[in-house]
Amino acid sequence: MRTKESVIVIALMVLLTARAGGASRDDTVGASQILDEHRPGLDRGEVPKAAEDSIDTAVSVEKAISWILAQSDFTVGTLWALDQLCEKTRSKGLKELYQRELRAGRQEKSFKYYLKLFDNEVTLHEIPESRAKSRSGLMIMEDWLIAAANCEDFAPSEEVLRELFENRYSGYLSTHQLLAIMWLRDQGYLDERIEPRIRKLVEQMVLEQAGGDEFTDLFVERVAFIFHAGYGEKVESRWIKTILDAQKEDGSWRSPPPEINAQITDLHTTILAVWALAQHDGGESDRRITQQYIFLDSKSNNTRI
Repeated sequence: MRTKESVIVIALMVLLTARAGGASRDDTVGASQILDEHRPGLDRGEVPKAAEDSIDTAVSVEKAISWILAQSDFTVGTLWALDQLCEKTRSKGLKELYQRELRAGRQEKSFKYYLKLFDNEVTLHEIPESRAKSRSGLMIMEDWLIAAANCEDFAPSEEVLRELFENRYSGYLSTHQLLAIMWLRDQGYLDERIEPRIRKLVEQMVLEQAGGDEFTDLFVERVAFIFHAGYGEKVESRWIKTILDAQKEDGSWRSPPPEINAQITDLHTTILAVWALAQHDGGESDRRITQQYIFLDSKSNNTRI
């Protein structure tokens, strides 16, 4: 049963991360700091990229989809990522799950300001005023994402645009910067700063990712977003292997430490992981996965409703 008391800020806590707190000194950094922290990773020489490798992700994606089909109560962010996954796998079962969850989500207050992402015909009369001055990481990200999702009907404020295009963050704040700017692009907002900023954010995230190979929710979020931004050639094969090695026997992924409810963490992390794998290896991988899940859908008629 869905709770009717959810509010937008709570939804943002699990939108595409649940762990960003205030904009601390660890989240707001300068370019020189990022380069200094990760410079050892830049001196290792050329590392094979995922697109050049022959890693087979199909079995892992198959197990993950089976696990996802048993889930419910998707947040805005996990539902949006599920929509992207549906496009990659063309699984009938996933598409039906997405449509059911979207119908349910339309009834939730937390979805109100994001419905434009799922239905371009939706029209809102207003969106919340900017709360970025609060310096709360959650409020800042919420401003970005709501402004980007509704930019067709409401011109983003200068304050929000300044946050997206001028300020430099790290961690979850930087992944959400990238996501918001990609939503601006996808919603048809015209700004000559968009593509250069996407490229710069991807470069920054690649440097941050070079700092370690431990699987975390943030680790896989970076991989999924780098792919989605159109820079899959920058994804290293070892990152894909890290994702594959972290998968649990039931097909899910978990991201320790469990700082939020484990069920939400599992779904969020799993959606990102399987989406990253489904984007791996270009069109040939997509075609192979598509054929497998058309077959799987035809074998099973017991998808949970």
